[in-house]
Amino acid sequence: PAPRRHPGPGPATAAREHDLAADRQRYASLQHSMGQAIGPLRERLRATLAQAGPEAARLAAVDAMLGRVIEAREQSLLAMMPALLERHAERLRGAAPDEPAQPGATAPWLLTFRADMAAMLQAELALRMQPAWGLLEALRNTLKP
Repeated sequence: PAPRRHPGPGPATAAREHDLAADRQRYASLQHSMGQAIGPLRERLRATLAQAGPEAARLAAVDAMLGRVIEAREQSLLAMMPALLERHAERLRGAAPDEPAQPGATAPWLLTFRADMAAMLQAELALRMQPAWGLLEALRNTLKP
């Protein structure tokens, strides 16, 4: 007799077994990318501002000093976000029904989780960009006639 084949995991099982560690790693990777892009941008804005006059140079120096003071604490807090997001996903998954809404459809808890993850990344990007936006605004004001 031919061996019996067992079907792969159904949608409910696949959603239950979703790899949260991969999502956590992806989030951390995107955080790293943000830092790698925003840090040099902020440095370029400071350098440009420093050449725009004595007051602008003082502002650039204050921003550099504040950046050094705040950076370590900000990084430690932001580094907690992937783990918090993973716990949030586990809560969503634990509260979800075992059977999918439709066969083959993405589980509603996973859709919610992905939307929440995207919102968290957008909020973090906005947070990280605030100092750069402030420097850019100061630069615009120094260049106005």
